[in-house]
Order: sequence, then C-alpha cells, then structure tokens
Amino acid sequence: MDGTSSLRMFDLRIAITAAIIVAITSVGYGSLILLQPPPPERPAGSPLLDSFRDPPPTYSDRVVFENFGKNDEDVRNAQRRADVNTILNAVYQYSIDNGGSMPASIPFEFGDICNTNASICDAIDLSALIGPYLVAIPMDALLDGSSLISGYRIRQDDNGQITVMSAFAENDVISVTR
Repeated sequence: MDGTSSLRMFDLRIAITAAIIVAITSVGYGSLILLQPPPPERPAGSPLLDSFRDPPPTYSDRVVFENFGKNDEDVRNAQRRADVNTILNAVYQYSIDNGGSMPASIPFEFGDICNTNASICDAIDLSALIGPYLVAIPMDALLDGSSLISGYRIRQDDNGQITVMSAFAENDVISVTR
C-alpha cells in the first residue's frame, strides 16, 4: 500500500469514528468513552510530512458506554411530554366543540386524573374526553393498568387557562399551560 492510500484509509477511519461518536451521543445513550492507543512516536528531527507516510495508528474497536439508565428516564419523560400535550389538546378540542366550556370536573387546584379503566376513582374524571377526543387517558409508564390514577394532574386557573402536568416526571418538571 502506498503512502497516499494509507493516508486515505487513516482519514476514512477518523471520519467513521467521528460519525459513530456523533450518532451515539446525539441519540443520548449517555457518556461515551472511546478507547484508543496513543499516537506513534516520531523520531527526533523528522519532518512533519514524513509522519504522513507512517502507517496510521491502530485504534481499538472497543467503546465503553456509561449511564444507560439515563436514557430510560429520557424516553419516559419524552412520552410524558407527549401525553401532557395530548390531554391538553383533547380538553381544548372539547372546549371548542362545546361552546367554550371546559369539562366540569376540572378543579382550580391540581388534582389527579382518573385512569380510563378505573371503575371507582376519587380523582378527576375526564371520561367525557374518551371517544371523540381520546381513545384512553394516557397512563404514566411507571404505573400499571390497575392503578386508579393516570399519573397526570390537571387544574384550571381563574383566567380559564388549563395546566396539565406529569406527577411522576424524573429529574424534570413536565407541565404545560394554555
């Protein structure tokens, strides 16, 4: 292999390694540590151009990941953000279809929203949204289907703005007001 093709191979390895690092870190898999050997030593006094003719350094194929659990939290929080917006959109669609009136069960203090499958629930009943606006009230990922509450809370302020929040957000506050 001549020096030019060796240089191209080295550039290609760097480009592929950089692309993998960018792809992995942009997805959010946590900390990434790339293990690689130190660059080869050049003899004293060798011109810089001679170093390009040397064979490229050998990089290790091992990559170490840390903080896998953080990704699970991020995924659950992303779903919670989507669920909060879904509930809020359903409430406002209900309001549009009913001449501006909100579901009567929405209080002025935060209250837990009932699970769709709960037969008896002392929390806020948004069953009026089931059917035309929602297939079911979204459930938080940390709760099972037998829970009486959905894991989301709702309230209405004096100006008629509705706030929906996640009761189980992890290391974050997930709340939307409109």
